[in-house]
Amino acid sequence: MLDQISSEDMNRDRTILNQPVTKTPIIFLHIPKTAGTSIRRAVQVATCAASAGEGFDLCTFGNAFENRKENLPYRNSFYLNPGEFPNNISFFSGHIALSSLKAAYPTSSIFTILREPRSRILSTWLFWRSLPDSVLAPWSEWGDRLAVARDTLSHFLTDPRIACQTDNLCLRMLVWPHPRLPDADFIPPEADDELLDAAHRALKRLDFVGCVEDPALATRLAKFIGADIVIDHENATQKSPSAPIPVLGEELDSSTLALLGSRSRLDAVLWKRVVHTLGLGNSAESLAEASLLNQCVRYVGTGAAYASQWHRAQAIRAARLQADATAALMEARADILRGASAIEAVRAENDRISADLLAVQGSSSWRLTAPLRASKRLLQTLFRPH
Repeated sequence: MLDQISSEDMNRDRTILNQPVTKTPIIFLHIPKTAGTSIRRAVQVATCAASAGEGFDLCTFGNAFENRKENLPYRNSFYLNPGEFPNNISFFSGHIALSSLKAAYPTSSIFTILREPRSRILSTWLFWRSLPDSVLAPWSEWGDRLAVARDTLSHFLTDPRIACQTDNLCLRMLVWPHPRLPDADFIPPEADDELLDAAHRALKRLDFVGCVEDPALATRLAKFIGADIVIDHENATQKSPSAPIPVLGEELDSSTLALLGSRSRLDAVLWKRVVHTLGLGNSAESLAEASLLNQCVRYVGTGAAYASQWHRAQAIRAARLQADATAALMEARADILRGASAIEAVRAENDRISADLLAVQGSSSWRLTAPLRASKRLLQTLFRPH
C-alpha cells in the first residue's frame, strides 16, 4: 500500500499537510498519547487564544456508554452532536473523531499529529496503569476498562472492550463511524483495505498533519498557525501507585511484539505515509524502530528502580538471545550430522554398485559374451541412419 503511493500523491500531500491557517477557529484532532497536551497548550499560548474548548465524543470509548449516553460521567465534557460544540471560540481540541469536528466546524482549519503507533500504544498502557483509583472511580464503566492496563501488556492488547483505544486508534478517529469498524472488538483483516482507503481520504481533508518524530514539528506548526511556538513536555507518564513497575524486557516477548504489530498495522501505514511525505529520512522502518526503542529507554531510564529493571531486562534479553543462538547452533550441527550421514549412505551405495559392476565384469559369463557385444556394436555402426 505504502509502496503504491505515487509521486503525484506525495506532492499533493505535501501541499495539504502544510496549508497555513486561513479559517478559524483552529481545531486540533487530539489523538491520545501523541504529545497532544503539550501541543494544545503551546498552540493556545502562541495564538493568544482567549477562548478555547476541549472535550470528547464517543469514538474513543467503544460501547462503554452505549446504554447511558444521557447520563455520562463528566457530561459537560462530551459533545454528542454538532449543536453541543461551543461557538465563538478561537481554538478547540479534543479526543474527537474527524467526522464530529467537521460536522461542528465545517469551515475551520483542522490539524492533527501522528506518532509511531507501537510507541503510542505502549505509552497508553503505561499511562493508564499509572492512574490511581481516585481517577478511575468517577469514570464508572470506563474506569473498569482503564484498570485493564494494570495487568500485563499482552492482556491489555487482547481485551476487546478497549479495542477502541488499543486497535489502530488513529485510523478509528479518522473514519469513525464506519460500518466495518467494530466498537468493542478488533478490526478484522478483511476490512483493512476498505478502512485504509477511507483513512487516506480523511487525511487529505485535514489542513495540517505532523508527526511527533519530526525534529521540525514546532517550525512546521508555527508556519501553519502563523505564530512562533514552543512545545514543552507535559502530561508525562508517572510511576504507578496502583500497579507494579513492569519489566519491559519480560513484557515485550515475541508474541506480545507480534500483537503490538497487529494492533498498529493500519496506523503504521498512515504514519509511514506522513513520514515519507514530510521527508523524514529514507527509512520509515528505521525511524519506527528507533522510536519504539526510545519509548522503552525513556520509561525505564529514570530512577534507580527503573535503571535496575532496565539492566535486568537487558540480561533477560541477552539470555534469550544466547539460548536462541545455542538452539540454532545445535540444530545446525544436527543438520550437518544428518547431511554427513546421508553422504556416507550415498558413498556406501556407490561403493556397493561399483563392487557389483566389477564382479560382473570379472565373471566368466562376461568374458564369454564379449564377442557378441562387439558384434552388436559393429552392426549398430554399419546400419546407423545418416
